[in-house]
Amino acid sequence: MQFTFRNPARSTDPGRILEGARSLVVGALRTPAPRLAEVGAGRLR
Repeated sequence: MQFTFRNPARSTDPGRILEGARSLVVGALRTPAPRLAEVGAGRLR
């Protein structure tokens, strides 16, 4: 999270993303790991 600490004014101002915004709601989805059968030979070394 160094990007936040290096420039806190940019990283903590939602108005820079959307004019007039006072807060942001952020979401994330977990992507499933590939099954072992789908991983090519030698990829797990």
